[in-house]
Amino acid sequence: MGTKKKKYNGDKYAQKKHQEKGPVKAKKHLGQHFLKDENIAKQIADTLLQKDYKNVIEIGPG
Repeated sequence: MGTKKKKYNGDKYAQKKHQEKGPVKAKKHLGQHFLKDENIAKQIADTLLQKDYKNVIEIGPG
């Protein structure tokens, strides 16, 4: 008999664990990554502000 993953059931403990992990997992084989540290996002934005870019393209989910 295999092990089954517990599904989110709405109780407080499960809700907290669900929020910590997030609703989705990155598919590393597709090159997906998630930025978890807000300070890194701020550093990226600050770096872009120092340059004289006319256009910036954000590549997001999709």
